Amino acid sequence: GSEVGPSLLDLRGRLPAKTNSTATARAPPTEPVLECDSPVTCREMAERALASGTPAGQRSAAHFLGRACEAGDQIGCSSLAAILESGVAAGRNLKRASALYTKACDSGQGHACNELGALVADGNTPGVTQTPHQLFERACAAGSAIGCHNLALAYLRGIGTESSAREAEAYFSRACLQGHLASCVDVIGIGAESWFRVGEIHFDRSEFREARGAYEEAVKLRVPRWAGAALYKLGWTDYHLDDIPGATRWFRQLLGTTGHGPWRESLRREAIKSIAGLVATADWDDDGCPDFGGDAVKPGGDCLQLDARVRTRLYASS
Repeated sequence: GSEVGPSLLDLRGRLPAKTNSTATARAPPTEPVLECDSPVTCREMAERALASGTPAGQRSAAHFLGRACEAGDQIGCSSLAAILESGVAAGRNLKRASALYTKACDSGQGHACNELGALVADGNTPGVTQTPHQLFERACAAGSAIGCHNLALAYLRGIGTESSAREAEAYFSRACLQGHLASCVDVIGIGAESWFRVGEIHFDRSEFREARGAYEEAVKLRVPRWAGAALYKLGWTDYHLDDIPGATRWFRQLLGTTGHGPWRESLRREAIKSIAGLVATADWDDDGCPDFGGDAVKPGGDCLQLDARVRTRLYASS
């Protein structure tokens, strides 16, 4: 009848079985026999159980967290949802995990909003109507640093919202200030990558003027890797905009950049090949007319005739 201290309990939250030579081994109970009398105590007991790193510890933790959640403790609900999502204790239960995350998120738990957003992004919560972007936004507003980081990624990749390098950089910086170390590695570098990736999105959509603006922002941040990649894509962006002198200038600027690594040599080779291709091609913009001298090939001979020496002067001045 005397009270037993925590140090005498085994990892399942019960007294260790007495051992003797004739005792028959008994299967451990599936539920812990000890109970907790408050949400804080329940979470502390769950923490001790999880520290064991065993499936039995996970089952005990789920029991204690369930009691905390029943008592209205939303941290307990969110923690229980994480165990149910992992499936270590007794198989994955994504439906219940989603419901618990939703309950905790609605009570203002930023971490729960973030975890729910990640579940939705993975397509594991058909009953949730909010988008990952909306949930990450709620998580960030509630003070979750990882929520701000994921919101920045959503802006960077255009998940559930229009892509925005400015918003991505702002939320990466916010996550960094809140202690998310991955967002602090190089905020400027992340911003350069953000602008470059936004440029890629516009380039793939043939929105070349918008792409040019994003690539130019990446170049301004002077992060060698992303500036070099942006210069290369600026060359091809201006090519698609029929600005061949501009394309040539970007490729030439790339050749003068500094930096190290295989990415630089690869980009330099591509830039040289691109300039060579532009020089060797008479009809750069595929309009049926030689761009620098030569006979007209359009019906009616309505191509503009220029002295072929213009090409040499163009490259000398670019």
